[in-house]
Amino acid sequence: MSGISQRIGSLSSGEKRVLLAQLLRKQASEAKSVYPLSYNQQGIWFLYQLAPENAVYNVNFAARISSAVNVGALRRSLQALVDRHPSLRTTFPARVGKPVQQVHQRHEIHFVEVKGSTWSEDELKARLIAEAYRPFDLERGPILRVTLV
Repeated sequence: MSGISQRIGSLSSGEKRVLLAQLLRKQASEAKSVYPLSYNQQGIWFLYQLAPENAVYNVNFAARISSAVNVGALRRSLQALVDRHPSLRTTFPARVGKPVQQVHQRHEIHFVEVKGSTWSEDELKARLIAEAYRPFDLERGPILRVTLV
């Protein structure tokens, strides 16, 4: 008998009922969060399967902020945006050979702070371009990245 089987076997009948109820709720929650892909999503997923290192589907944005930034507040506000919009918490795994969109209950924002104060203007541009063309992992996510330089 495996370790988990022994642990489950040692539970009282009441504890087993509670565990079963928790597992069924989790399974139902996961089932509600998986949907078929739209036509456009299927196209992007197909391109991703052909060339996962390609960033053709990326949408990027760079902005220069010329004042002090409260990094914690910025991170929290972006996390609130991700929490509010299911499309920003979605990944695209394959289930039984077919792609699906899976909406996660919670997905931590990918937020990276990089010190670039010593970079030249050309180096900054090169790094921004490299970041813009870095591919996403559609199957595991995240599908939104924020880099603060």
